[in-house]
Amino acid sequence: MTLRSKAENIWYHYKYHILAGIFILGTLIVCLHSCATKPEFDIQVYYVTGSSSMYNEQLAWIESAVASHCGDVNGDGEVTVAVTGLRVGENSDATQRAQYLNAVQAGDVMLLFGDEGGIDYLYRNGYLQPLTDFSDALDGEGYAWQVTGSAVSLQTEGFDVFSAPLYVSLRTFDDTWSSVRPGVKDNYQIARDTLSSMIGVSSEN
Repeated sequence: MTLRSKAENIWYHYKYHILAGIFILGTLIVCLHSCATKPEFDIQVYYVTGSSSMYNEQLAWIESAVASHCGDVNGDGEVTVAVTGLRVGENSDATQRAQYLNAVQAGDVMLLFGDEGGIDYLYRNGYLQPLTDFSDALDGEGYAWQVTGSAVSLQTEGFDVFSAPLYVSLRTFDDTWSSVRPGVKDNYQIARDTLSSMIGVSSEN
């Protein structure tokens, strides 16, 4: 039997196995490539607003401000901050809101910026922890620190894109089910250190 005949015989008997193997191998390669090229952010942040309007410039300002206080946590040589905007209230999309808040519940996002409506929503739903050990100058029943008017608001140009006062808060950590998940404690500590740096800079001025 010639080599061609052998190949044709194998293909005839095992073509579905071969095709399935090629499909699985291709899928594995795509998944590995996706994992290898997926950006690893130093910190993930949400900007939560009760307003009907939200602008890319607002997210960009938060990204720059957080980057200057976060540092290169993962040691890859650059500071990368992922900022996601989330609308809450009657102007929000229920499906998107649930999807994003799942990340907060899971402990993936610990540092939360917001306007008064956004912070109030997070507070009423039990997402925030008191910040009394950070500062005495707090709003939102002691659960939010006002960025507006602080030294931090002057560090990065373009703060005037916020038409309403901007606040920052921490997601509650202790005694939550997500606190036992791998990596959540690290997320919390990074967020805590970042917020502490922001408040510290303002208290020095």
